[in-house]
Amino acid sequence: GGFGGGRGGAPMKKRFEKIYKNDAGLTVVHIYNKDVVAVSSTGEVTLNSEGDRGHNTLRAINEALNKFGFKCTRNPSNEEEWSVGDGKKFLKRYEDGMVIPAPHPPGPGRALALMQTSSPAAALAGLAAAAAGSTADEEADLEDAGTEEGLADAGVDAVAGAAAADITERASMLRGSAFQ
Repeated sequence: GGFGGGRGGAPMKKRFEKIYKNDAGLTVVHIYNKDVVAVSSTGEVTLNSEGDRGHNTLRAINEALNKFGFKCTRNPSNEEEWSVGDGKKFLKRYEDGMVIPAPHPPGPGRALALMQTSSPAAALAGLAAAAAGSTADEEADLEDAGTEEGLADAGVDAVAGAAAADITERASMLRGSAFQ
């Protein structure tokens, strides 16, 4: 009996959304018979919950937006009111049909990020590992280093920090060998 249909192990998280490229060439997040996120090939993002302000719709939108550094937050005093921002320059009250403009320069990066199945943390761990030549243990530590919120900034800082440390270490080794 029970729920989930599995045979023990970790419980499967129920996913209501699908991510795919539609006939119009847009990469979409589809949940409850509607496309709540649509990303064009230039990176322009259209959001439309069709009035649905439920938990799973917000989660699906956020999982998509987090892949390219944005998030949608609920107003604590009015759960029907959401806002969308990137923590830097962009902050707007959420409205169905709203558009996040394409990045400069425009390109397919956001649509490609949306299609990635691994978590942002795992992707950032891979990037940092490549930059730093780190061990699997360090990758696992980085993968667990934070929540999805702020991961984009933390990941960039981690990658930049790891690369800077690597360069500094190599430079000091070169200086040391020059004087021996």
